[in-house]
Amino acid sequence: MKNEKPTIECLAVFEGGGAKGIAFAGALEAAEEQGIKFSGYGGASSGAIIALLSCFGYKGSEIKSKLKRDKIINLLDKKFLILFYWVRFMSRINYFLSLTFLRKKIPYANCCIGLLFFIPRVFSFVICYLNPISIFTCFFTLITIGVQKGIFKTDKLVETLREYAFDKVYLEVSNSEDRKEKIRSLTFLELEKITGVKLKVIATDILTGTAVELSSITTPDELVFESVAASSSYPIFFRPSIIKNQILTDGGISCNLPSFLFNPHEFNRLPVYAFDLRTRFFMREDAGKIKISIFLKKLTMSMIDASNNIISDVTGGIIVPVIVSPRFGTFSFNLSDEQLDKIFNQGKVSAKRFMKRDFFTSSMLPAKEYHMYASLIYGNVDYLLKLIQNEIEILIEGVKLQINLYTDITTNQSRIVAFSHSNNFNCKAEYNSYDLVDSDAVCVNAWNNKQIFYSYDESNNRTKIFYPIERSNRFDANYNGLNNKMLALLELEFQAHYLDISFFEDNTIGGAKSIKEVDFSEDSATIIDGYCFVIRNSMLGHQAIFHESKNTHH
Repeated sequence: MKNEKPTIECLAVFEGGGAKGIAFAGALEAAEEQGIKFSGYGGASSGAIIALLSCFGYKGSEIKSKLKRDKIINLLDKKFLILFYWVRFMSRINYFLSLTFLRKKIPYANCCIGLLFFIPRVFSFVICYLNPISIFTCFFTLITIGVQKGIFKTDKLVETLREYAFDKVYLEVSNSEDRKEKIRSLTFLELEKITGVKLKVIATDILTGTAVELSSITTPDELVFESVAASSSYPIFFRPSIIKNQILTDGGISCNLPSFLFNPHEFNRLPVYAFDLRTRFFMREDAGKIKISIFLKKLTMSMIDASNNIISDVTGGIIVPVIVSPRFGTFSFNLSDEQLDKIFNQGKVSAKRFMKRDFFTSSMLPAKEYHMYASLIYGNVDYLLKLIQNEIEILIEGVKLQINLYTDITTNQSRIVAFSHSNNFNCKAEYNSYDLVDSDAVCVNAWNNKQIFYSYDESNNRTKIFYPIERSNRFDANYNGLNNKMLALLELEFQAHYLDISFFEDNTIGGAKSIKEVDFSEDSATIIDGYCFVIRNSMLGHQAIFHESKNTHH
């Protein structure tokens, strides 16, 4: 297969953010405009919802439209929603009866004037919170929490997520009722088969306090929508979910930014963009005026952010700050369309600003071909191939030779691409790529089987040798061939008959009639093993250096 325009695969993880989650839709749109495509999504809490919608194929602007139409407050049980409105109403009454709006304008240092507000504060407290309705509301809420472990069910959230899926999956099912039934039983494994995109979400096991991964790998047969709802179930506010005999609640409790979901060894250390929701920082001149309540809140968030940063750094994550105004709270469930647009735009602007100055992103985007992106990650090893070519020319005099090096840069190990080349007869490099399901290609068989393959084209008099390069080389003390993964594939192409190449041994009587009858000599295998060891170390070293630069800015 000839080289074609690539889609550079990245992974995205979204932090929890409650009502501010629409900012992630803005950040997604910024990534789309930068030409970044995600082939896997993960998240916790409201970030899990964004991850699910993205997995379905919704664009950032489409997610914004969905969240504006179905505001969070509309996803709550109507019979319990009156509690929300009553508390909000009493808070407004208390604000005016206690003269809070006046007290804010009077300096706190003036204690004498401050004491004058003691009487209206007591009066407002009695009126607002000791009336029969408020007392009944309080007891009813406490009983509900005691029995159900939370106030609101997640049923309506689950149903809304299913509605979002209706326009994206099982479109081949024309009957709407049949499609709805299939959507109800959609599992993680089936979702990945349909979309070709990985979804991983985090929930918290209340009994053990540990983070629980829900995905096609750990829970392939679990229902997607119920799992995402479990990840989004803020404690006490929403009732916990029971999945696999575990009591699960909001994933943000155990890990609010789970960039570890995409293990670097499992996903070839592809770039993981960890979208971190933040509020605007205080200016330095205001630092001395910060109130104790705000100080404690910032202290808590700093501890959480520090943990997120460490996790993202260890797992190779690129932390993308998604900055929104502090006036929008996590529980601002009744935001207007104008406010939601503002949060969306703030998320988009801050993410776009970061991506334009981020070294990793700015260096990745100019890579317009698959082989360019592979060279960006693993380095240009043409000089090593040239050294190998010179060594082989000494062993086999006068032979015309070209060498190609293949690797895989996809999330699901589905395609290999030639990214490095050398030859001794001025042949133009062809950076071909092959789908790993294309079994007709010899290089694909060599890659999939992790074995030495060789072939001979009689019409062109060309002999090819394909030599696998695994992540763990047989020279390593901890080499494990069974669980080892492919890193690259070395191709040696000779313009000569296989019997004229000293790498092969003919042990037949009367001479070999085909290349299948010759053996690859043990000495030759040792020589090429040494070549591959050097190539492997160079590739892994460059990969490590490249990913260390992930949070370097211009």
